[in-house]
Amino acid sequence: MSWAAFARNGLVAVILLLLVATVEEADLPFTHGVEEYLVFVLTTEFDYGPWLAYLEERLPDLSWLPVLGGSLNSPADDPPR
Repeated sequence: MSWAAFARNGLVAVILLLLVATVEEADLPFTHGVEEYLVFVLTTEFDYGPWLAYLEERLPDLSWLPVLGGSLNSPADDPPR
């Protein structure tokens, strides 16, 4: 990643953080729904296993991908608690 991309991503992250902080601190009637939605989006886990299985069916030689090759552990690979 180049320094320009790093700076751009950092700027976007700061802007999003300020936006979330502003929504939380505004304490207006319509911001409560926005807060609840943000909490839902940020705390929902996404299981991408079915998508990867679909890709494995369609594209047989994806072993070079770490996720499909099994060289990296993913939180989605852990059994449910």
